[in-house]
Amino acid sequence: MKMKTDIEVSKFFIVILILYMGVGLSTSVLSNSNGARKDLFLDYLKCFNEKSLPIKLNRTQVLALEDLNNSLTEIDTNLHAFVPAELKKNFNDSKFKGLYVLPKKYGKNVVLLLHGYVDQYEANVFKLYLVIYDDDGDVTDYQEVAGFILDVWEAYLSIDENYDVRKKTHNYKINRDSKYAILVETNYIYRLSAIGLINEQSKFSREGFFDEDSHEYKFMKNECN
Repeated sequence: MKMKTDIEVSKFFIVILILYMGVGLSTSVLSNSNGARKDLFLDYLKCFNEKSLPIKLNRTQVLALEDLNNSLTEIDTNLHAFVPAELKKNFNDSKFKGLYVLPKKYGKNVVLLLHGYVDQYEANVFKLYLVIYDDDGDVTDYQEVAGFILDVWEAYLSIDENYDVRKKTHNYKINRDSKYAILVETNYIYRLSAIGLINEQSKFSREGFFDEDSHEYKFMKNECN
């Protein structure tokens, strides 16, 4: 009976040892995997130019994104894991390029990511996204903040030192006036939260006649006037 008991005790300790070694091995593999992802995320951030706040992109600068697009660093496919999933699945010919990496906020990494593609109407589309990441490279939130589709839609951006984000969009309507453009203008204010979310604070829209120049559209009068 004693020999049998000793054998059973030995088997028990062998099982415990195997389980311990297995846990240690899996922990090591997981640690190595997390380390490799963090290294890749650092490579991803190197695709962006460092930029301090405040920042403002007016109409001229937004429309210049098409030309600037050719000089920006394209995000390699091996780094697409850090691009928000919804952006990748919309259009197969999407190109992602790094514009700016901004100062950290609440310990989160903040970038402006340029997304270029051709839509279903064969129009060139350029959209700029504010994307928030934790230090592991996981997306906590993202928001379209600027861009354009020529003669259809334009959006401009400003971000102050407190990370209050302002976006102004202009959607084109059929022009019934030779002097002014008829647009729907919408103004948004967003704010970054401590947990890495981009929360909408306010939204205001108006429709009317706008005077156009290279830097902005100036509201002139309501359409019904």
